[in-house]
Amino acid sequence: LIDRFQSFPVNNERLTTIFTLPLDEVRSASNGLSITRRWEIKKGEAWQPLADGSTVDAGATLRQVITISADRDLDFVSVKASRPAGLEPLTALSGYDWESGAYHAVRDASDEYFYRKFPKGKLTFTVEGRAMRIGTFRSGLVRAQSQYAPEYNAFAPSFTLTVK
Repeated sequence: LIDRFQSFPVNNERLTTIFTLPLDEVRSASNGLSITRRWEIKKGEAWQPLADGSTVDAGATLRQVITISADRDLDFVSVKASRPAGLEPLTALSGYDWESGAYHAVRDASDEYFYRKFPKGKLTFTVEGRAMRIGTFRSGLVRAQSQYAPEYNAFAPSFTLTVK
């Protein structure tokens, strides 16, 4: 389930509504930010795209390619990229990530990126992992949100992956 809120200005104050949807019903949404995610599998030295619901072998190396666009300069933006339960990150240590230009926090079920300054335009970065457990798994969403102006946010839908 996901909680999603909307803010409405009311006499110099803000009214926020919150509603909940099942993960399967969540579609891409954006307001000031937009975000897309695609999955790829490493075959030899090349990366090939994966479709939602794809089947991969245990031990396969996968990556999320996340693209974020902002229509204005923003401060203090966080990005949370959830991964399927059967996927283990290749980078296990948190720290500053030079590729994305943000502090990268590796969590149990997701990777989080924290940007002090997020410039107007487009940013693309990748998160790699290895399929370790057999089964069918659904990733969570990818969320980008301004920490001090939460009305600027974006979501990308979940992804289903089967590991055999």
